[in-house]
Amino acid sequence: MARRHGRGRRLIDDEVRVELVQDAAPEAPPDPELIRQSTEAIDRVPAAAQIVVRLHYLEGLTLAEIAEALQLPIGTVKSRLAYGLQCLRSEMLVSSTGREPATN
Repeated sequence: MARRHGRGRRLIDDEVRVELVQDAAPEAPPDPELIRQSTEAIDRVPAAAQIVVRLHYLEGLTLAEIAEALQLPIGTVKSRLAYGLQCLRSEMLVSSTGREPATN
């Protein structure tokens, strides 16, 4: 069944969408070194942000589910996720280049 989106624009039929996904090229296997670096970087993120990053990206929970599970306001979950990602970027930069990120 085709669905409409907005001002009469049609999306791809659901059957065609399934075929497109099935025909997609398989993904390359993950790089073990990148997995190791990522795991180590996540381990160095402060605990409050780390749990949110792990629940969202590794466990697949939505922000609302995380907020409910941790009994936190959704805004706190969002800010902890943003902070955790900022820390991860810095950690990954340090591990890949050996230098600290520039501060603004």
